[in-house]
Amino acid sequence: MTATLKTTNIQHAAASSANITLDSSGNVGIGTASPSQKLVVTGTTGQIATVNSTAGETQFCVDGSSVAGRLYATGGGSQFIAGTFSNHPVTFYANSAEKMRIDTSGLVLINTTTDALTAKLQVWFDGSATQGLTIKNTANSASGAAIRFVDYLGNYSGGGIYYTSSNSITYATTSDYRLKENVAPTSGAVEKVKQLNPVNFNFIGESESIDGFLAHELQAVVPNSVIGEKDAVTASGESKYQVADYAKLVPLLTAALKEAVEKIETLEARVASLEAN
Repeated sequence: MTATLKTTNIQHAAASSANITLDSSGNVGIGTASPSQKLVVTGTTGQIATVNSTAGETQFCVDGSSVAGRLYATGGGSQFIAGTFSNHPVTFYANSAEKMRIDTSGLVLINTTTDALTAKLQVWFDGSATQGLTIKNTANSASGAAIRFVDYLGNYSGGGIYYTSSNSITYATTSDYRLKENVAPTSGAVEKVKQLNPVNFNFIGESESIDGFLAHELQAVVPNSVIGEKDAVTASGESKYQVADYAKLVPLLTAALKEAVEKIETLEARVASLEAN
């Protein structure tokens, strides 16, 4: 047996305003006489709605006092999840301090509120005391990719960072022959190596001297080993620094060594022939 209540608005009021309203559409309003949704809770200041634990601690709260649309839960501490309107970020709090945010462009910032490089995930940490990011392989001595790089078509052909054993990491670029065409021997390697200009230097603000290359000089000889352009700047005038991948030099150096070995072997054969005569 089903009982149906047909009515206009049912209201419980204090003074001259309605505190609770159930209208004929089944909408419930708390603090409003005209609820537009199934449940509408309104207030002018302070917490709009709370659900408390038996101990009196707030477990769930919708707050419209200082941050529009803020949602948070507490239980002896202050853990916040705040989602605000009008292009504000979603922020995550612990112990009353912001620890993470997701901004309106999808950037995830951990332990910072500052977008440093427009990277989708940014983690700030104290390198003298903590680790920035830990990836644990739970299968001992098992081979697997800790990070895989995927192209815009969804192909897992860019390579990655792999566990080759429990104590070994391989930084690998895909090199399968089935992905390549127009394969030919590298030529003129010795002449290219002679154009390389290794230098000793220290980075500004650091005392350690190291050996390496100046990116724009390296780019002139091995273009694919450098990303970026010399003296490039952003639209706001900030420097866009070039980066180099020295691993890209290995094929060239290998080819140059082979050319040198062939010349050495030829000279050794000629010397042996002369000595024999």
